[in-house]
Amino acid sequence: MKEKIFIYTSFNGSFYDKYLFNLVNNLKYKEIYVGSPHKLNIEFIPSVKFLKFDDFNYWSKAGDYKELNALIDFLCDQNIFRLHILRYSHENLFSILINHPKIHKFDISIGVFGHREIIETGTRLNLFNQIVYSKNISSILVHSISKNVVPIDLEVYKNNLKVHFVSDPIYDNTQEYELVNRVSGNIKFLYFGTFFYGKGVDILINAIDRIKVENFELTIAGDATTANFNISNIEFNRKVKLINKYLSEKDVVSLFKYSNIIVLPYRSTYENDTSGVLVQAALSGRLVIVPDIFPFNEVVNKYLLGLTFKPNCSESLSNSIELMIANYNQIYSKANFKEFIKSISTWEEMSNLI
Repeated sequence: MKEKIFIYTSFNGSFYDKYLFNLVNNLKYKEIYVGSPHKLNIEFIPSVKFLKFDDFNYWSKAGDYKELNALIDFLCDQNIFRLHILRYSHENLFSILINHPKIHKFDISIGVFGHREIIETGTRLNLFNQIVYSKNISSILVHSISKNVVPIDLEVYKNNLKVHFVSDPIYDNTQEYELVNRVSGNIKFLYFGTFFYGKGVDILINAIDRIKVENFELTIAGDATTANFNISNIEFNRKVKLINKYLSEKDVVSLFKYSNIIVLPYRSTYENDTSGVLVQAALSGRLVIVPDIFPFNEVVNKYLLGLTFKPNCSESLSNSIELMIANYNQIYSKANFKEFIKSISTWEEMSNLI
């Protein structure tokens, strides 16, 4: 068992709580420290020492390199030189790697969530390449909806000993999702999550308005106050049941029990991104409708998990919804949910890379 590790994240929310909870319970270190400028709901884990860096809050919100600089200084004072960073600024990390006078003492691993964080721009990809070959970087975990799907721009790293392409792991109570039974009666569609512009909730609403058949239901659930743009007619659309609230995991499981198909109406800005919804849907045996963008299309088509639509296009989404209504049983009978779930990286596999 290794001596000690410090895990740091500038981000917070239920995703990071669940990720950290599973990660630290699988790491093979005698001492595990977790630090963040934010409150994280992991303080109750006995094996973890949590440190909240209130002084880092301003730098974190501003994306200032001083946050990482101060973290490295702090760790030097504590004589901790093994660091794992959950998500990071390429620019800030690269600056620290080449400028901090004591960086040579450190062994650093990092977590990346979605290929887009690396290949969004040519400059970002170039920085990533330089970070990979820094002698102080030992391991990079690149999460996506499937470890077997890698964009062309990153294929050069498939055999790199530092870069590990891993799945979005299973965060939730698998048994609760696996016990969800199939739903009879009308076809029931579900969207759940935030209402940010990139999520495409307005595209879904416009698509529903185009559909002529009546034998379906749609539930849109999540905190509508997260919408950073105007969503028209959602509250008055007779075809839509709106549940406007923050959703706990228990709420999500309940919603799955009364749904057949999970809709991910994401915009094209989600290309090369990731989403844990696909895992939840597969665990529950729920078909999905996803945008025809990488890697969503690759995974859904490979495992026959549902249908795709042209991103940003409500007409294309409405056509896919109607096709799903007309052919649900046939599409469901071909879905390889179990094969997809078997392909997902385990927490033990990932923790062994850190």
